Amino acid sequence: MTESPRLRESPDNRSLADICNFGVVNLDKPVGPSAHQVSAWVRDLIGVERAAHAGTLDPKVTGCLPILLGEATRLAPVFLEGTKEYLAVLEFHGPPPSDLSMIIETFEGTIYQKPPRKSAVSRHIDPNSTSPTDHLRNVISPAERALQHLPTVIIAPSAAAEVAMGAPVYAPGVIEFDSAAGNTHDITDSALVSCHTPDETAVCLGRVSGPLDAESGEVISLERVLV
Repeated sequence: MTESPRLRESPDNRSLADICNFGVVNLDKPVGPSAHQVSAWVRDLIGVERAAHAGTLDPKVTGCLPILLGEATRLAPVFLEGTKEYLAVLEFHGPPPSDLSMIIETFEGTIYQKPPRKSAVSRHIDPNSTSPTDHLRNVISPAERALQHLPTVIIAPSAAAEVAMGAPVYAPGVIEFDSAAGNTHDITDSALVSCHTPDETAVCLGRVSGPLDAESGEVISLERVLV
């Protein structure tokens, strides 16, 4: 008989080690280091085996840089959903050109940008070099925080155990569902959703594949298992 997998503790009841292994750091990156370097520093300082930065900020750019720790690196697709907004400040070392408005217009609309060759970090370190301290709890949030902008589907613990074994979410396992925070629209077909147990533990990312209020059948296909 196959033993059911052990699910994580709820976000409020996790140990510091568990938070570090499934957490997110919302870092205000300073001018100087690259996103790649900052991600490596955070990885080494916290003492986790893996860390990945969601998005890329060049060395001269400051701003919000979410860093995913440990198993939270599986959440990278989440940051491809939704919209992003950037604020740029231009500094002129002389009078602005007469065609400034035309130059700015070239940055409007769809722009095809070649992504950097390296946009995430995945390395191994000596596990004896970890440095867990109490103040880390003020810096690292449970990874569920990075899912707040997605529609949420609450599934039964028994369904979560099946998902952990690779099964999709079937209608009988759905307890309730809700749109993302601030989003009053219904959850559409193929929408990316996050599935949680009633105690708010993230179980998986998935795509809606059927009516969530159905009586039977598959309703969510798996994208990433998080347990």
